[in-house]
Formats: sequence, C-alpha cells, structure tokens
Amino acid sequence: SSILLSISGHLFNSFAEMQRKWWMSKPENKGKVYTKGFFSITRHPNYFGDILFFGGWVLLARDWKPMLLLPIMIHGFYTE
Repeated sequence: SSILLSISGHLFNSFAEMQRKWWMSKPENKGKVYTKGFFSITRHPNYFGDILFFGGWVLLARDWKPMLLLPIMIHGFYTE
C-alpha cells in the first residue's frame, strides 16, 4: 500500500502539471490563472502529490524517523 500511495502521489503531481502545461500552451490563456482539472480541487496539487509520494516512502521505511520529514516539508511549502 505504501508503494501504491507513492505512485498515486507521483501521478497526481505529474498529471496536474501536464494539465496546466497543455492549458498554458494556448495563446488565448496567456496571463490567466488555471483553475480547472486538479487545480479546481486544490490550490496546490503539486504539494498534495508530493505529500502522498513522500508519505508512501515514509511508510515503506517502517520507521518513525522519516516521519519527521513530512511536517518539515509541509512547513517549507508555506514559508518563504
């Protein structure tokens, strides 16, 4: 299940980026904000996908120490 979680996170992240890239490649969308696809569900699908991906790796490690990385990573998403 941890591998499935990591694969799901990777696919979520990658497909969200592909959706936005396809949309941004159209000249009529230049300068606009993409709010469809996965971006209609969450403001930062990349971060959500990363959390799933690394969360799967944490579970795969079967140790509590890698779990410390998740809050640090999440904190890094929202600070400059």
